[in-house]
Amino acid sequence: KPNKSHPILLIHGWGLGADTDCGSTFDRMIGQLKAAGFTGPFIRVGFYSGDTNCDMTLRDWGPVEDGSHFSVLSKAFSKYVYATFTAKGKTVDVVGYSMGGNVVRGAVQGSAAGESGFSAPIKVQDAVTFGAPMNGAAWYSSFCLWGMCSSLKPGSDDVKWLQKVPNPQGPDGTEWTAFGSDAVTRAKVSDPV
Repeated sequence: KPNKSHPILLIHGWGLGADTDCGSTFDRMIGQLKAAGFTGPFIRVGFYSGDTNCDMTLRDWGPVEDGSHFSVLSKAFSKYVYATFTAKGKTVDVVGYSMGGNVVRGAVQGSAAGESGFSAPIKVQDAVTFGAPMNGAAWYSSFCLWGMCSSLKPGSDDVKWLQKVPNPQGPDGTEWTAFGSDAVTRAKVSDPV
């Protein structure tokens, strides 16, 4: 049974432009979580230079640029979670949408393994991903030649790294719930599941 008072961090995915609106991406979902009795706080996580309506940016936690690979975002996310919550004895729950799911998984995995550039292990109790391309993004990613998009290609170094640990765990355990489809373009993250 979930702890409905944990902070819930919501991180968006890759976008063609570097300007995701965290409000339009997550506010409906936050409303539904509140209606279900979750109290939060709810923290919308951004990383692009043009992001709006986000509560924090990973740019404050590492060398994040608009084209950074998701592994770089994972390092910054682990540092944020550790310093803001884990080091203070707090456990969080996380929602990762699209590439945001890869970022979350990478943060738990890299911090648990003590990999270079990551924080100490982070306390993520429940992690929910929606349409996260853990095995690489769809066929169109083969046209990505550099940067963030190229890190999502099937067989990329970042994707191979994620696949090394199929069920990464925080220090007190992490429960993973993944929602996916062959037609994720037909569903919005804010749609009820």
